[in-house]
Amino acid sequence: MPILGGKKIDLEEKLEDLRSGILDLINQIRSDLAALSEEMSSSLKFIEGSIDTRFSENYRLIANAVKDLSSTLDALRSELEGWSKSLEEYKEKIGAREKILEEREKVLNTSIKKVEALASALKSMEDIVSKAVTSLEAVRGPIEKGSTLLKERLESYDKILKNLASKIEVYEKMLQEVEDKRRKLMELEMRSKDVEQKLSELAEKEKQLSELSELLKKREENVGGLEKTVMEALKQITDLVNDFKEYRKIAKALEDQRKELDRKAHELSLLESRLNELKEALDKRTSELRLWEASLHSKEEELKKMNEQLMSLITDYKTKMEELERRSKELMSREEELSRRERYIERLREEVMKLDEEVAKRRKELEDLEAKIAVRERELKEELEPYIQRLKSEERRLLEWEKRLLEKERELSGFQRSLSTKMEMLAELRERLEARRMELESRERTLSEKLKELEALRKRVKELEAEKKRLERELETCRRELEALKQTI
Repeated sequence: MPILGGKKIDLEEKLEDLRSGILDLINQIRSDLAALSEEMSSSLKFIEGSIDTRFSENYRLIANAVKDLSSTLDALRSELEGWSKSLEEYKEKIGAREKILEEREKVLNTSIKKVEALASALKSMEDIVSKAVTSLEAVRGPIEKGSTLLKERLESYDKILKNLASKIEVYEKMLQEVEDKRRKLMELEMRSKDVEQKLSELAEKEKQLSELSELLKKREENVGGLEKTVMEALKQITDLVNDFKEYRKIAKALEDQRKELDRKAHELSLLESRLNELKEALDKRTSELRLWEASLHSKEEELKKMNEQLMSLITDYKTKMEELERRSKELMSREEELSRRERYIERLREEVMKLDEEVAKRRKELEDLEAKIAVRERELKEELEPYIQRLKSEERRLLEWEKRLLEKERELSGFQRSLSTKMEMLAELRERLEARRMELESRERTLSEKLKELEALRKRVKELEAEKKRLERELETCRRELEALKQTI
């Protein structure tokens, strides 16, 4: 905002310099017009004095001088018209500048209103922040209680987990014992299979023995001398039968042990399934507890972040309130400066109106002078016509005056000297007109420089407009931040 005021002051100073330069140019133009009117009057007098000449050469010189003067007058008229057009364009530019200043004043008023609305919004934001702080303070107690309860529950869950871990170790030991017993059962089964194979072999031998006993009985009938061998064979058979009975008892005992082991294995499988279910429940519970702990940790972090955000919001609010107070002071100073500039612009408008009136007056004077010049030209033409006729008659009479020419040579030489002096006067007048033209060209260059300065001022105004847009973007960002703060709260 202070940069804007400084730029406006520089702009007004440059406008003041331009106005002073234009006033100087107008004064110089007035002085040039006065000098030209004096030179015209002197040249007209010179023409009137030189009309009485009796020779055509003098008349031609006078006519050429009159033509040169009329051409210079036309050039001066065109230059004056250009100056009047440039003055009108400058007036239009001044009016455009005044409109721009009025628009900037409106923009400043709107920005003041926006800043006031922002201040009210910040006040409401302060109330909301205070309410949020009180609500957070009210919520902090139950949150702390909940955190203590959660810690106690976590400790109890840790104890439960430790107990479950010890139980799991016991179950693992039991499972190892069951595995050992299973291995023993497998070994017993292998042994029972071996016994069964031996029993089957004994059964086959029993069949063979029965067949042999039958054969022996047949042979006993046939052979009486083989009794001893038969008795020995019978003893072996009885021994084998006794061994077979013992093997049968061992097989029954092994079968009973196998059934008992199957029952215990079934119980162990049930225990194992139960342990798996307990493990799954424990894993589920531990995952839930971890999730709960993570959510609690995240909520604690969110609370910390909210506290930090509230502290940062409070600091931002304080800084923005200080900035608003400073800007309000600056706006008050800008309003005073604007009122002073308005008074200055009103004074400039009055001066421009006076200049317009003076320019209109000078235009009327120029028009009157042009009318007088036209009338004087017509009068000169009317006055020159009889002199032209007289010169023609004099030319006719020249033949008669040839004898008197020798006497008039001295008079002619004196007249020629006067003509040379008058020609020198005309050359001096041309040089003065050329100097005036050069001065007017230099003034035109100064005006072009002033126009360049005006272009630079226009660029400066564009930069000010860009800065105004930047300030509006900053206000928009402030609004967005306020809306974001409202949403976060």
